[in-house]
Parts: sequence; C-alpha cells; structure tokens
Amino acid sequence: MFNNVGYRLQSLSSVLGVIGIISSFVFGISLISYGAMYLLLGIIIIILGSLGSWIFSLIIYGFGEMVVNIKVLVERNDKPYLEPNERCKKIKKDVKKFVNDSSVKNDDSIDIQCPYCEEEISYTKNELISIKEIKCPECDAVIYEKKENN
Repeated sequence: MFNNVGYRLQSLSSVLGVIGIISSFVFGISLISYGAMYLLLGIIIIILGSLGSWIFSLIIYGFGEMVVNIKVLVERNDKPYLEPNERCKKIKKDVKKFVNDSSVKNDDSIDIQCPYCEEEISYTKNELISIKEIKCPECDAVIYEKKENN
C-alpha cells in the first residue's frame, strides 16, 4: 500500500487535475445555462477552476517528484561515506593488488570510480603498469599517482 508513494502521488495528481478541470467546465456551463445573469460567473468558474486544478495538480506532482528523488538519494548514499582522499588510498591499494596479481591477464580490465565525480573509468593491466597517474577524464582530478619506488 505504501510502496512507490512518489509515483502514486504523480499519478494521483494527473487524475485530480483532469477531474478538477472537467468539474470546472461542467459547473461553469451549468451556471451559464441558467441565463445571462450567471454568464460572467460561469466563465470565471471555468477559467479559475481549470487554472486552480492545474496548479494544484502541479504541486502534488512536484511533491511526488521530491519523494522519488529523495528515495534515490537515500539509496545512493546508503553506502558508507569516505572522504575523497580515503577513497584515493583505497583505489591505490586496489590498483596495486590488481597489477601485482599474477592470475590477472595483461588485457584484463579494472573499473575505477572517480572519488570526486563518481565517473567510471576502465583500464587494462598493461595500461596501469605503463601510466604514471590516473586522471579522471570528467573532472580532471588526479586519482592515482605512481611513485618511482613503486
């Protein structure tokens, strides 16, 4: 019942918007049909009722969108947080382990995630042996520097 609340709010907003606009038209037309005395009131109800229903449905849809986005952010940030420098240290250990592992072939690749912008970068074992640093192509951050004594 309470699963996917954000998506249900978005669907509900569409339904309520359509119902509100149709109701405004029906009520406005029925007032206009009573005679010339209610003509202006009927037109105002059609215009303001439709506009109000549309704005109300936008507000509900926006709230549903916020619920969906917050759920995505919570799921994304559910993993333990490490400072970018700590993540760089972990990447350095992973790269050293990958390069020094004799069971890994030279054309096997490793995927590295930039600790700053979270861009995925892929390198083969041969590339990691030959390069002096790993630089993120997205944000230009230096993720890994090979020292001469390594």
